Amino acid sequence: MFRSVSRVVSSNVRPVLSLNYNMLSSTTVSTTAVLNVTCVRTFAADAKPATAPETIVDLKSAEKELRERRMKEKFIMYPSSAKNPQVYLDLEVAGKPAGRVVIEVRSDAAPKAADNFRALCTGEKGKSGSGVALSYKGTKIFSWLRGYYINGGDIVSNNGTSGESIYGSSFKGEISDLSMGLGSVHLMANLAENPVTGRNVVNSRFSIMTVDLPSVMTGMGVVVGQVLSCMEVLEEVQSQSIKRDGKSLVPQVEVKIANCGQLSETDAIKAPVTKKAH
Repeated sequence: MFRSVSRVVSSNVRPVLSLNYNMLSSTTVSTTAVLNVTCVRTFAADAKPATAPETIVDLKSAEKELRERRMKEKFIMYPSSAKNPQVYLDLEVAGKPAGRVVIEVRSDAAPKAADNFRALCTGEKGKSGSGVALSYKGTKIFSWLRGYYINGGDIVSNNGTSGESIYGSSFKGEISDLSMGLGSVHLMANLAENPVTGRNVVNSRFSIMTVDLPSVMTGMGVVVGQVLSCMEVLEEVQSQSIKRDGKSLVPQVEVKIANCGQLSETDAIKAPVTKKAH
């Protein structure tokens, strides 16, 4: 149904970003326009980047060009450490399987926050003291913005207004030097409660970035993971219609995490073994 895409990350890979923001209206956002936001990625130092569109009208042709380049230039994201666990999210769009997203859990950088995310993927903690199932399984992806992010993990209300952690209603996560860039997974900060001290106060809610904007997102949560495979599944989610309702974005199609868990060492994505020169 969806084509598997791998992504090679090396020293000669450079992301190129072109952004042009237009305000969302109150009308339904279709698959052809959410924001005039395009992430143009070059996969090698000498590769010619796709043409960045100047208007929303050009967005379709730019996306087509990027898809065609992906067909020719496969890529894969390798885990930063073989010791870090890997989890998966099986997404479902409008009741149909969309694909499996594999994520490296950055236990090496933010052990407490990362274990919260990992345990919510496995569901191993059962229920909280308030009776909430401490698992992402069956929960909705409650909002997204095409070319920018997808949000999920509200295990309490399923709409982004709440959440809970394996440590209680919320907790203070670690502040690390991990950047919030393309494919990064971070637990969303409770900035509404306190814009200053709330920057690393998190629970179950998470956001996955589909664009390289580390400078904009720094301090907006705690990075707990990195997508290793199937970014195209997230892009499929972002192509679904969503409607602005006041300050909120309301999906017009149900997207949910049908299943989730932790991969065994055998099934985990592994970095290639580099042969030593004799």
